[in-house]
Amino acid sequence: MNVFPMCEACQREYDDPSSRRFHAQPNACPLCGPQLELDGAQGEPLTAAAEALAAGKIVAIRGLGGYHLAVDACSKEAVARLRLRKHRPAKPLAIMCQPEHLGEICEVKSAELELLNSPQAPIVLFTGKRGRLAANIAPHIKETGVMRPSTPLHSLLLAHSACPPFLVMTSGNHHGNPICRDRAEAKTELSDIADLFLHHNREILTRVDDSVARIAADAPRLLRRSRGYTPNSIHLARDLPPLLACGASMKNNFCLAEGHRLIPGQHIGKLENPANFDFYVESITHLQKLYHIEPQAAVCDLHPDLPSTRYAEGLGLPLYRVQHHHAHAAAVMAEHDLEEAIAIVLDGTGLGEDGTIWGGELLHVTLHNSKRLAHLSLLPMPGGDKAAIEPWRMGLAALHSCDISRPPAGWQQNVPQEWQVLQKMLGIGLPIPQTSSAGRLFDAVASLLGVCQQMSYEGEAAMELETLANSAITDRREWLSTLERSYTSADTGNGEIYSGPFLKMMLARSREPRARLARDFHAWLAAAFAARAVAAARMTGVPQIVLSGGCMQNRLLLEALFHLLREEKMEVFAGELLPMNDGGLAAGQALVGGLMASTEKKTEAQ
Repeated sequence: MNVFPMCEACQREYDDPSSRRFHAQPNACPLCGPQLELDGAQGEPLTAAAEALAAGKIVAIRGLGGYHLAVDACSKEAVARLRLRKHRPAKPLAIMCQPEHLGEICEVKSAELELLNSPQAPIVLFTGKRGRLAANIAPHIKETGVMRPSTPLHSLLLAHSACPPFLVMTSGNHHGNPICRDRAEAKTELSDIADLFLHHNREILTRVDDSVARIAADAPRLLRRSRGYTPNSIHLARDLPPLLACGASMKNNFCLAEGHRLIPGQHIGKLENPANFDFYVESITHLQKLYHIEPQAAVCDLHPDLPSTRYAEGLGLPLYRVQHHHAHAAAVMAEHDLEEAIAIVLDGTGLGEDGTIWGGELLHVTLHNSKRLAHLSLLPMPGGDKAAIEPWRMGLAALHSCDISRPPAGWQQNVPQEWQVLQKMLGIGLPIPQTSSAGRLFDAVASLLGVCQQMSYEGEAAMELETLANSAITDRREWLSTLERSYTSADTGNGEIYSGPFLKMMLARSREPRARLARDFHAWLAAAFAARAVAAARMTGVPQIVLSGGCMQNRLLLEALFHLLREEKMEVFAGELLPMNDGGLAAGQALVGGLMASTEKKTEAQ
């Protein structure tokens, strides 16, 4: 605020101990405080912006940590125009409104409202949707992401009589790029998206995106840790050397550590984009200066080709590598102060210790090591990484694994003709990557049920499958009964959890409603892992079970696991302040890698 010299009246109030301004940091004076300016229209900036939004225009608004792109959330045409210009065809969009209007667009529960009104004020996922919002806000998803005004500017805008009461507020960037921070950047990056720009002249030192949270299994759980939560630290019982954990490649979030604290950085996102990688380096440098930490070690993933791994290797520091799923489990253990646990880690992909692609894992974990106890049976990934964005490939792989040559009725009409070539490749046994990934199994089931064959955003198939499954759950007691029957019949045998028998049964029941089959898939997956975890807990004498990995963002799956495991008197833990997706990975890396470094230092001293 030093760039806003006070006028005589403000300075007099600020210097007077009897004035409340004596204790006030901000300056909202219309003469000497921050000013608004509108590019693209005439008139008073706030009024012109409100009228433009009411007319269906896209307005780029400079907020607390960067620009948002805003449109009227009740206008299907305005939302469609924003999606077209931003190349975001289906990914759900967040809504900003005053909390008193929430009941008009979603079901309001006290725990979700309390989270929305917390000092951190994240975007909160509310269950249920009501008809006032445009149908294309979150296609095929029965949740609404809502945020309350995050600055006085947003409050003034929503209070304006001309402004629509519900506004889409999505990050002011192009896909894969960091959020725009200043006027010049916004004009360069967003000129092909926004019709108008509402600027203010208070500089943003550090760009920061909005945090995202939901209530699941009776607790608030972060899906994206950023504004409001960073740079707060997490206390540890263990003592760590100064270090930097470099995180994953997707949903990247780095972490600093020193002494008894972990200091997770803000959400960065995908590192493959050069601009986002620069943002990553910029954010690391800023947080190191803020906390006066000079890392003496670096920690990274086992995968050698991740941008975060290459960055760690280039630091010239002692380097420690932590297996992906071990780090996921350790993040939960750090948050809940656990020394040892049985871990169920379900996600899309992570390099395993044997060099294969893991993602559906049961582990016996300590802070020093992990042992793989069981995993989902392997499925081929036709086309490699393409299988992660084209679920039809995983559907075809599932058919092949079940020795079924004829796809379900209507399936081939909705997929590329290329499927026949891939089917032949699978049939003659050409080398194809294999995976135990739960994420890819979700994709396979979504494909075979005709839910999603091509994804436009990460997790789309699994999210739509969860929505479909929830539509078949109208009676909680009946759902719990289905869960418990699945648990009773679950195998607790060798190291593989075979998906083939369930997939064959699902295909044999193809005349049944798709929603029921989607529900039963969730029940089978939860029961299969819960049964193995309970058996492992009793065998090892470790009753603490941690749940982690991106698939645990699925509320139906997470709550099913909590229910089954608690019924067996297990102590169950999952991420709350640290995301269970790759956004929490760096914290787990920091804890495990830091203990590696400490042990090595003690050994050298001896």
